[in-house]
Amino acid sequence: MSSEIHCQHQLNHMERLCRRLHFYVDNRPRWMVPSERATELASELDSVLDKIEQQAAQIDGFDASIPLQVGRQRLEQWRTLISEPQTHSDDHVQLVNLLKDVRWVLHRYARHFSGQRRATRDISRLVASRLRLVEITRQATLLKHEGTAPVLLGEIQALPRFVEFLVQEQGEISDMVRRMGRFEQAQALTIVCQELCDTWRLLCEPQPALRSVAWMERTLGSTQEIFERMNAIRHANLPQQYEDMIVDIGERLTQWPDELALSRAAGISLSQAQRLLLLQERSAQLLDWVEEQLLIEPDASSLARSLWAQRCDEFDQLLSIVDSHPNLDGFDQRDALVDALLWCGSQFDNA
Repeated sequence: MSSEIHCQHQLNHMERLCRRLHFYVDNRPRWMVPSERATELASELDSVLDKIEQQAAQIDGFDASIPLQVGRQRLEQWRTLISEPQTHSDDHVQLVNLLKDVRWVLHRYARHFSGQRRATRDISRLVASRLRLVEITRQATLLKHEGTAPVLLGEIQALPRFVEFLVQEQGEISDMVRRMGRFEQAQALTIVCQELCDTWRLLCEPQPALRSVAWMERTLGSTQEIFERMNAIRHANLPQQYEDMIVDIGERLTQWPDELALSRAAGISLSQAQRLLLLQERSAQLLDWVEEQLLIEPDASSLARSLWAQRCDEFDQLLSIVDSHPNLDGFDQRDALVDALLWCGSQFDNA
């Protein structure tokens, strides 16, 4: 292979590394500590740049100055990224984190309700989101807002409107259901039940101690309520699918309380050290998966929208568990989980 062809191969390799590093720099959650894999990627780029510079200097008429300049810029972006100092006040950092929580809650609404008929929306999920926004609003009012950027102040001032929107949404769902005929109600309730079953399946991950008891209680309560409504409009003229769903839900409701009790007992039996270790391990699994997506060639892989939604819900559930133990010393990955959830949410939106 001639020196010129070999150098061109190195340039092509450099361009691939630059694309991957640029994608990582642009999309990586800001606070996430770069992994060993990401650091190796930057080191490889540095080495390739040196090789290209040496080889190009030995080839008459071979100008690699522009791609080398681009490569050096990408590498400098990386070095700047991993050495960024923290210059904001504690109140500002807390405020930014609260507003990230707002975006996470609102994305939950968009992810589960956007494009769905109101009558098929799970009110319990809506109520949980509203209560979380109320708590965020309360916490935000306790922080100092001096020096806060106007765009952030605008988001803070919009919080009561978000809460009111969810209150109105809940009322409109209830009104719509009341106006529906028996057959329409049966169709809507079947859809809601199926979503609740999917939610329960997600909640019941293999490790009982890593299940969100609060979410399980909410899902069980909502399913019991829907089951009662389904029985109230039960009629021989309704589709067989509806009757099958009633039987299926009835059987599930005899099993779910036992699963809930098992999960609650597993959580109670953990020491603080055991709980910390489990949460750290689960966080690492999810964050490693996100970083794998950040380190691939851009557009080299396209994941289904449903998978992005599932990942968002997995982060959502884990954050629910973390937030139910506010005094858990040593767990410092909450910010990473929120950032990763929001990034997965953006991929869901674009899928």
